[in-house]
Amino acid sequence: TWHVRSTDDPAGQEGWTSWQDLNFVYYGGPDYLRHTEDLTGLLLPGPTYVQVALGCQHVCWWWCWDDGTPAPYFDNVSVKAIRHNGPVVSAWDIHQAQDGFPAGGVLDYADLGANRVRFDMAENIAPLAFLYLDPGDSVVVDALAVRTGATLIGPPELHWRLRPNPLFDPYRTAVAPNPVLGDSVREASGEAVAGRWFFDLPDSGFFFPGDILHYFVRAEDDAGGDIGLTLLPGDTTGFGLFPGDEDHVPMQYPHPFAVRALPSLTAPEPGAQPDILFWDDSGPGPGHEEWRLALANLGYRAGVDWDLFVTNGPHLDVHNGLGGQATATQIAGYSTLLYTAGDQTAATLCDGEEVDFGRDLDLLESWLLQGDKNLLAAGNHLAYDLGQGAAADFRQQWLSVTLVDDDLRPLIDNQATPLVLPIAGNPVGLDVEFIAFGGCPGLNYFSGRGKMDAIEAIGAGVRILEFADPAGQPGAYPYAAGVYHEVVEHGAEVITLPFGLFNVYTPAGSPGDSLAVRTRLLEQLLGFFGLSGTGAATAVPALDGFQVRSYPNPFNPCVKIEYRLPRPGELSLRIYNLRGELVRTLIEGMVPAGPGSVRWDGTDQRGRAAAAGVYFCEARALSYREIHKLALIR
Repeated sequence: TWHVRSTDDPAGQEGWTSWQDLNFVYYGGPDYLRHTEDLTGLLLPGPTYVQVALGCQHVCWWWCWDDGTPAPYFDNVSVKAIRHNGPVVSAWDIHQAQDGFPAGGVLDYADLGANRVRFDMAENIAPLAFLYLDPGDSVVVDALAVRTGATLIGPPELHWRLRPNPLFDPYRTAVAPNPVLGDSVREASGEAVAGRWFFDLPDSGFFFPGDILHYFVRAEDDAGGDIGLTLLPGDTTGFGLFPGDEDHVPMQYPHPFAVRALPSLTAPEPGAQPDILFWDDSGPGPGHEEWRLALANLGYRAGVDWDLFVTNGPHLDVHNGLGGQATATQIAGYSTLLYTAGDQTAATLCDGEEVDFGRDLDLLESWLLQGDKNLLAAGNHLAYDLGQGAAADFRQQWLSVTLVDDDLRPLIDNQATPLVLPIAGNPVGLDVEFIAFGGCPGLNYFSGRGKMDAIEAIGAGVRILEFADPAGQPGAYPYAAGVYHEVVEHGAEVITLPFGLFNVYTPAGSPGDSLAVRTRLLEQLLGFFGLSGTGAATAVPALDGFQVRSYPNPFNPCVKIEYRLPRPGELSLRIYNLRGELVRTLIEGMVPAGPGSVRWDGTDQRGRAAAAGVYFCEARALSYREIHKLALIR
């Protein structure tokens, strides 16, 4: 837990505010966790002193767990002051609009106007004791004037643009036909508390299956005639571009400010929708873009061949997974579901009990029982997270896998980047070889905990992929890198991968291919399900679209690192030492397309001078990764 207070007294003696926080709890471990929090909205404008209080609460007793870990402690704590040129505008993912299905729980083909989709926030606001779902009716944004002497110029504004499904245009009573023309603006409905603003859009006659809506928040302040402007998100590139537009690329407009109404109906009849539903339950971080890029590379068109459902803040147990937004009837038209997890512990595929009433597992099982369905379930720690109660039953019955250990690496001779080989004669017909990239111990991306599950096939499950030994030879280990389960009695086919598509890398020395190896793997899996894209297949972007260089090198005391992104996206620039330990995070977040740069002054996260020697700069953006060697001389 944490709290913060501030004062604008030059001496720091008087005028302290009360202790403030955001009423959130952060948990995990026993490994190290890194957390960053923007405290600006909790401070006085122009404070001279700030105090931060940190604490821990022992909660193992709540779940009747044994405490076998050392006492928690904090390390590398820092407070950074940033100059602002306008108001601070921020928001939690769970307070933004959640992808949704018609509020009535069915798809009404006879009365299309009845298929309204609500514009609601992701978080359930009903008290837990009520045992039902009631998503917040508005999106919520914090907007504060934080510059000394500044005040907001009126309420902030929500700007939105709708790409409507023309099938429902006759039923749009809340907006004029063709609302895509121009931007629409709505002022905040009011302040929930000081500095916290809420916005609402119509819940009927407005949003229908197949619609996509983009929005951003705009706020201005006035500091003695100095007008400041802030947008959220900061980069609105792609605001007016949607799937199908000539210049659109996957994930161009940032999540969660793009919201979808599902399914993408093209006619008032069953089956007039995409075959595939991709459920992104992975949360923020590396890996959530590769699926969409791979589908685009294979010619699968968004809204035509596949629909996208994204869980906002999936690790926070706010009841907004697919089971909290849709019914089995509403997803019956999808023949194939692609699911990617993100090491969300108990929030992975919720069972509708205790603190999450989304009933993800019930929904998936009901859908599979409809017959002739395909499920591809992938993600780090998926088997581990499905380890209790109904989740364990689902893992056994439908995935047909058992968990041997939640840390595969010691069981495969401590390989961090094992070669994955197809089992000869596997029923899926896989023939692609790839690396399951986990990095060296200090550069691990298998999961937040730095581990990957060791699983084995059980029952009718068949191992289709295996991990090679350090010499690249098969047959060394019983653990599965992929399991196929044909549920004959229900006509269902289920494939499980114990890692995400992000972890699939091309082995060194492989022959060139117009498609990335992860894309080729997905192509074979979807082909086995009898699927193909209806659009033109495209190759992955040229590698020179992402460029990184550094100079001078060797350097003393400062090195400039320049980068160029072919399109907007998440960029991570980190400095590691020879032991693989993180020394400094230079950039972690969304950056616009084009060139940019950052300087490293040879200091660590705490501002201390790093020792002379060799360091590595790791750059990750979009589907690219580069590592540069740096030499610091003193």
